[in-house]
Amino acid sequence: MSSHDGSADGPSRPPQPPGAVQPAPRGNAGPQALPPPSWGLAAGVLGVLAGAWTLGRTVVLARQQGYRLWPPSPNALATLRADCGGSLMGVVLLGALVLLPWLWARRCERPARALAWGWAIAAAFALWVHRGFLYNRYDIAPLWKERQALLGMHVPRALVDGPALLHNGAITGSAAALAVAAYVLLRRPAARLRATRGPHWLRLTGIALLAAQLLARALPVTAGRLRPAGPDLILISMDATRADRLGCYGSSAGLTPALDSLSRRAVRFTRAYAQEPWTLTSHMSMLTGLDPDAHGLDFGRSLSPAVWTLAERLRDAGYRTRGSVFDCFLLDPRFGYAAGFDRYEVSGEAAAQRCRRAVRWLLADDRPAFLFLHLYDPHSDTGALPYEAPPERLKGVPPEVLRAFAVWTDDDGASERLRKVNEGQVTLPDSLRRALPQLYNAGVAGTDAAIGELLAALQSAGRLESALVIVLADHGEALGERGHFMHEELMEATLHIPFLLHWPQGREAGRVREDLVETVDVAPTLLAAAGLAAGSVSEGHDLRAADPTPRRAAFSRSGPLYAVTTEDGWRMLYTWEAQGPHFTSLRHVGEDQGDGPELLEQEPQRVDRWIEWIWTRHRADELLAARFTGKTVRMSGADEELLRSLGYIR
Repeated sequence: MSSHDGSADGPSRPPQPPGAVQPAPRGNAGPQALPPPSWGLAAGVLGVLAGAWTLGRTVVLARQQGYRLWPPSPNALATLRADCGGSLMGVVLLGALVLLPWLWARRCERPARALAWGWAIAAAFALWVHRGFLYNRYDIAPLWKERQALLGMHVPRALVDGPALLHNGAITGSAAALAVAAYVLLRRPAARLRATRGPHWLRLTGIALLAAQLLARALPVTAGRLRPAGPDLILISMDATRADRLGCYGSSAGLTPALDSLSRRAVRFTRAYAQEPWTLTSHMSMLTGLDPDAHGLDFGRSLSPAVWTLAERLRDAGYRTRGSVFDCFLLDPRFGYAAGFDRYEVSGEAAAQRCRRAVRWLLADDRPAFLFLHLYDPHSDTGALPYEAPPERLKGVPPEVLRAFAVWTDDDGASERLRKVNEGQVTLPDSLRRALPQLYNAGVAGTDAAIGELLAALQSAGRLESALVIVLADHGEALGERGHFMHEELMEATLHIPFLLHWPQGREAGRVREDLVETVDVAPTLLAAAGLAAGSVSEGHDLRAADPTPRRAAFSRSGPLYAVTTEDGWRMLYTWEAQGPHFTSLRHVGEDQGDGPELLEQEPQRVDRWIEWIWTRHRADELLAARFTGKTVRMSGADEELLRSLGYIR
């Protein structure tokens, strides 16, 4: 006898509660063989992992940097906040990699096998994206900017470059191999999965930790900071900008009306010198008050955590902090430049766009802020022109000259070609040599216009008058002096920099100072304006003092070569050896931008009086450097080629 409910065919099953997982019959690999994911358990596990990672990383970083953990200093809180953001992003990505394949596999006929494949492919894809991004973003970034003809089209060179294609192919192949290996390892565990809700305490703890990190991430960056009493502090660095291009320094070309106007409301230093004619190390001297030999940052080596930067000191004092730098690799966060900044922006945009964004950030809050702007437009470039600029700023350059530059640079790129000129491998035609300053001037004019727009916005908002503003260059630029181009040589054209200092309330407006100042003076000056001591490690001077600096000479470096520029107008070059300085050159400063004729053989006694001073300076750097050790930064082949083309390495 049959029954409608099937009772005649066997014992009836007890009714199941709604949502219960039905056991799959033996041999059936249908969708019911894989339990639904437990969202509470997933949130608990991910929350505990994220919380442990965040707290552990924050403690480690805070101890490395010397931040106070309890009560937590503003720098420690900022580190925690940043780590919360990173861990929450990790939760989202890891959750997606685990749970999305699970949901997809439940719809498949063989869910355990599908789940193993889903997890394996997700892990391999994540590795492929991560490694591929790093390689294409850093190792071969220039190849994506260059164009090459292919089948009548101009495509990025990275798509046709043999080694780049081979490397990207290897990344893809490795990811595929990882997927297969991961599947082999995961298929058996995936088949044994059973439904579980997990311990109650784990779910509650994980969810509470996730909520705490969301709350910490949502707090304003100034939460827990006292309001500083100092003024807004604005540091603007114009990369590779010669002082003689500014009208306030004697130029009649009219390139810098904004900076000329600022100089009438500021102090202008006529004898300011860079610590090194290299973007990487010169900026760190500004932000630490230390010579390059002391702070230790160099090609392939990041700043030691033991060295506190200007931004870290100001953030601990309550300042909002923001950095905006051009994407030239040399100011990359990996070198330690982002330390102390609430936001550190690395952008390939031109000066004007970044200045607008930066001033909007500054004006969005009436709390005092520290803004560091790095403007790259005057710097030499790796494309067809030695100095790139918008078309409207190149109107004075004949089109045939621009075409001639493109032919002359060939496949090397302009900066690499100029490096070969410096080394005597190629020659620069006279017509192009004469046009080179015009190209350079266009970048200077564009930078001035961007700064002018920023200053006008501050003036309109009533924030300029009360702000301390420093505008300077990290180094200069040679345009053919002594047959040299770009800026690795130690000469007046590369070491002498513009330096304008706008005091709040118009103090010392229009004053001209002729004492020697250096880029290491930036940090102690800004710290003093914020009411903070410069600290025992600073090698600079507070330029707020009305009296001239007690500096007898300016001290500079370029690789193994050092320069001492004396207060009475001489420059001596030497290499530093175990026995002391070995002098290689002695010239008058400023007879032209390449300096005067070589006089070392005629006046060797002139350098003798400086030996003790040189010993003292090097000894001070050695003692400071002994306190700091930095980690090694991996440099790609493309990074080395870029720096070589810009003249930084040989």
